[in-house]
Amino acid sequence: MTKIILTAHGELSSALLYSVGMIAGQQDPEQVAAVNFYPDDSLETLKARIEEKIVQFNPEENHVIIFCDLKSGSPFNASFLLSKKYKVTIVYGMNLPMLLEILLMKDMYTSREELQPVIEMCKDSVGMM
Repeated sequence: MTKIILTAHGELSSALLYSVGMIAGQQDPEQVAAVNFYPDDSLETLKARIEEKIVQFNPEENHVIIFCDLKSGSPFNASFLLSKKYKVTIVYGMNLPMLLEILLMKDMYTSREELQPVIEMCKDSVGMM
């Protein structure tokens, strides 16, 4: 089974999860979680909150994907450090189209390789008219 953790600066991860719920229905908190990063949080505090969700989602038995807002930001860095201890996949640059695609069919994405077409599709979701 695939479990999802969203982490971002401010309350972006909670806001994206809320928006997904508006479009695709509420997500099961046993399968999807948002971890926010606030200005007063240290990297260690954020890392502890993400690790709590990783442990809860049991990466030994489930494919755990962590979605981050920015590469090299604190949520990404905390997740990267945890990836040295736990078997997780990290995806950065999360956006609403990406999350909808993944969450609507998350159990299809059980490996890093299966996520690549979604990443490519999401590149096309950015544009200008």
